[in-house]
Amino acid sequence: MRNVLIRVLKGVGVLLLALVLFLGALFGYWYVRPNRSFIAESLEMESWAAVSDGAHNSNTDMIYWRDGFYLIHASSPWHLSSEKV
Repeated sequence: MRNVLIRVLKGVGVLLLALVLFLGALFGYWYVRPNRSFIAESLEMESWAAVSDGAHNSNTDMIYWRDGFYLIHASSPWHLSSEKV
């Protein structure tokens, strides 16, 4: 009975090791795979300042609601805090 239990535990250990190696290889491939994304040359990019008040405007979000676009942002005088350190 003890020999059977040891053989079963060894088999489970081998299966777990194989699973860990497979998942490690899969995640490794996902990390180093080449980037195949592209931007169509027919697209034109525009940019402009939506809010130009001299403050640090961050955490932006834009939504379309009831036939209008709304831009929401947090505004503070500095990047990390509301008071200069």
